[in-house]
Amino acid sequence: MPDPFDPAAALDLTLRTRANLADHSVARWYAPLYGLNCGIAIAAHSLAQPWATTVTIVAVLALVTQYRYWTDTSGLQVSATRAGSTLPTTLVYLAVFFVIGGGALALRYDRDIIWAPLVAGVVLVPVAAYASARWDRIWRDEMRRL
Repeated sequence: MPDPFDPAAALDLTLRTRANLADHSVARWYAPLYGLNCGIAIAAHSLAQPWATTVTIVAVLALVTQYRYWTDTSGLQVSATRAGSTLPTTLVYLAVFFVIGGGALALRYDRDIIWAPLVAGVVLVPVAAYASARWDRIWRDEMRRL
């Protein structure tokens, strides 16, 4: 009896499945909302306590909720720190976020420059949105090739 397994057909099915997953993962709302929440998490520190802490917690919870909603609706779960072609984007974004955000927090709490987190938050909104959109684009491209 001939073997029904066809390696070429299996490879074709794998490639089509991966491409379908990449197409299914698109959420145009994700990157702008991610950027907004990252910016708010830093900008909140321009507020007096307890508002700074409260708004920061709400922004972080919004980020977690956003990711959970995406995983629930897409059926996928992807780590930002996964090995692959997305890792350089993750590392560069984290460095930028910590330099800008951390610098603003240091200015706020060490030098009492109250407006520094607000400016940093405004800067981080498009930076984080761009990084998220770039990460998604790189991941989808990676999923479309073997």
